[in-house]
Amino acid sequence: MSDSSAAGAAPLTKAAEARPAAHTPGPWVPSKFGTQVLTGDGWSTICVLEGAAQWEDGRGSYAQQYGWENQEANARLIAAAPEMFRLLAGVLPLVEWAATAVDPIFRPKAERTAESIRAAISLATTTTREDT
Repeated sequence: MSDSSAAGAAPLTKAAEARPAAHTPGPWVPSKFGTQVLTGDGWSTICVLEGAAQWEDGRGSYAQQYGWENQEANARLIAAAPEMFRLLAGVLPLVEWAATAVDPIFRPKAERTAESIRAAISLATTTTREDT
């Protein structure tokens, strides 16, 4: 593990250390109509939301059932993922430090928060059998 350069700061955990990117680097942006998520330059597709596709059972499309606003919100959330991942990995050392250094009354909350952050990072970086 690497040490933080800040005096008195806790060392970074394995989850917060630099990892080779297993995803297309951000920024990502939603397309004009929220049907795709694109690379920041707009040239490559990250994913296509299936809102315009018709379901085979006759229910129409996702967008028809739930509205285009919902689909556009999904596209914005997906597009924000690289930045949210970067921020979570960056704040984890501070939360881990808080779990050991702050008033004992706050430690359980800081420990639970650190565990939640580690779980979110693991969810984004761990490949499962279903993913392969």
